[in-house]
Amino acid sequence: MPLFLGAGSARALCDWQSGYPAILTVPDQVITIAADAPADSTTPIASFETPRLGHNIFYTYCPVGTEVGRRVIGLESYNAQNKTFKTNIPGIVIKPLWTNGLPEWGGFPTTVYMPKVDESGYVYFRFPDVSGYKVEFYKVADTLQLNNPAGDLIMPPGPIGYFYLIVSNDPNNYLSKLALSEIKIISTPVCTADSAKTVNFGKVTAKMLESGVSEKLDFAINCKTDYGNYSATAYITTDTPSYDAASIMVKDAGGSSGRLRITIKDSQNRALKVNGKDGEQITSTLSQNSAEFHWTAELSAAGLVQPSAGAFSAKAEIIFDIT
Repeated sequence: MPLFLGAGSARALCDWQSGYPAILTVPDQVITIAADAPADSTTPIASFETPRLGHNIFYTYCPVGTEVGRRVIGLESYNAQNKTFKTNIPGIVIKPLWTNGLPEWGGFPTTVYMPKVDESGYVYFRFPDVSGYKVEFYKVADTLQLNNPAGDLIMPPGPIGYFYLIVSNDPNNYLSKLALSEIKIISTPVCTADSAKTVNFGKVTAKMLESGVSEKLDFAINCKTDYGNYSATAYITTDTPSYDAASIMVKDAGGSSGRLRITIKDSQNRALKVNGKDGEQITSTLSQNSAEFHWTAELSAAGLVQPSAGAFSAKAEIIFDIT
């Protein structure tokens, strides 16, 4: 708390000696959180401090019992015991704090009455230069309700609290005031994709390769998002593409990679490039539901030379872009 020292003679009210009030502001911030982050009222998802006051404010001859303390401006209580308050985002709460320069931080609101320090009946009051504010944000719901992937505004910019002397209910009567700049939150989806897939073409003859052999390539991804629904775009890439990236080159039993190829077609029977640049998008999938892709892998001859008899293989990777 502020420093209280004894004063030597009688006065009716505190006398200002030096220093001036100041507004201390948390600068613009963006909080990034994963959609599966647990609700936790004890560990903040983010914490930001203001600059320190930078100068002392002195008052002399304050009567013993003079009131000082902290109040919030326009905040609705969420949990009085934890001294947290609601924000624009249901499931996100804010906890404003103040320090006098010591490691401990105190919440809002609070009231202190200047104690007796000697027999004069008056106190010499110093509001310290090292005082400052901090705001902590907590996620208190399993799922948030966000709208803007570029960042939802948690709190409107402006003052949210102050430290007062004598008059508690007037935000314009402050020694220092806590203000916020723009503070936004962005949630990143958390997804689980199917495990590795094997497409088995079985026994293939040269005659079958003339027209191509097709097998299903079905897969899905399931995402939790704080935006209600998500879009998933799937791409395919391989280390063994054809020269035009139109197909995956296959290694035959003799080790040759130029005699067989696999073409990938999406759910609309559209051939996909295998360089990770050509994909299929599924939109508006509800959070924690699966976006399902139904592709086709088509094996065919890559030239006039017959592949070696025996097992053949190829590898590719499916990658996702989630928005």
